[in-house]
Amino acid sequence: MFFSLTRTAQNNFPKHYKLPNGLMLNADDGWQVYNAKKHIIFKGYANNFASHHLVEQLIDQQDPCVKGNFCAFVSDAYTTKLMHDTNRSFPLWIDNNTITNLNPLDQQIWADCLLTIDQNFAIDKQWYKPYHKNTQQLTDDQIINQVHETIQETYEQFLTHNTKPIKIFLSGGLDTITSWAYLDKFTKNYEIVDYEYMKYTNFYKRNCSSVREHWGYKQIHLWDHDCVLVTGGNGDENFLRGPNTLGMALKHHGLTFKDILEPNDYHYWYLSKKDITDSINAWYNDCDDVEDWILNRNINDHQHWHIDQTITFTPFKDISILACILTASKNLLVAQAKHGEINRQLIKKLDADKITKISTQKNLNPMEHV
Repeated sequence: MFFSLTRTAQNNFPKHYKLPNGLMLNADDGWQVYNAKKHIIFKGYANNFASHHLVEQLIDQQDPCVKGNFCAFVSDAYTTKLMHDTNRSFPLWIDNNTITNLNPLDQQIWADCLLTIDQNFAIDKQWYKPYHKNTQQLTDDQIINQVHETIQETYEQFLTHNTKPIKIFLSGGLDTITSWAYLDKFTKNYEIVDYEYMKYTNFYKRNCSSVREHWGYKQIHLWDHDCVLVTGGNGDENFLRGPNTLGMALKHHGLTFKDILEPNDYHYWYLSKKDITDSINAWYNDCDDVEDWILNRNINDHQHWHIDQTITFTPFKDISILACILTASKNLLVAQAKHGEINRQLIKKLDADKITKISTQKNLNPMEHV
């Protein structure tokens, strides 16, 4: 789902779409074109809509309100509006002549901003709220159940309308094993990939250095046929296990990683390899609202947004999961920091035997038990 909106065709992209207003959309493979009341070029998926049903909604949609992982350019003779799902999965940069998610430009557009571009490349910006705090008073068990229901709904909705073959690579980490547990509950029609595959497509050959600058694309697979790769992307972030955001949440409870971590903990090596105490203290002292700081940081953490014909299904790219977990008790947050307790409880609900496939330490010999 890589693109560059400009006035002219760019040779590093294999696809070039002339829009009704004269602008040019340069893109990788795998996009679909629809002509309804407006001209729509679309790629990705919505959780609960087939793409041909979704595009009808995008014509009149103002703010993002559909969960999934997609991008759409909605055009008429005068303007083009860049639309996406509720939690934009890709970064975005602009200058006077280009809008792209491939290479950094003069200005980065954060996740709370929508763009409309006219035929003269004048860019109109519209702001919206891309996340909301969870205001419910929930017990820890209720939090785990609510996260469970959210993820179940995502899988059930997506698998209802998906027609592409499904693949999953088991890295041995908490997030891919969690993804696998949910996938295996709803379907047995998938392939477990036990190899790393990177097809050098036309787009990838021309842009591999730029693509790999995005850290999520240093650990991805690419095939040259239509397929879905189920990933654990955004798991560290939205399950509150990323060092920076977890560190801030613990600081809010008067704790540091050194206070709670022990050598046998799943996250010991991962969270101890670099001391970020000074950074956390500085962020915390400069922060008015820790919960808002964490949500805002993670909504702008972009990881997997499809490449060519390989669609990445990202069930944990849902900021409402994080908003729910942020209401957890200190004890549950500590257990999550030590060994990913929330993930383990979710897996137990589905297939407890799959817990044995998780590596002993995060990111150290991760495939030892797979």
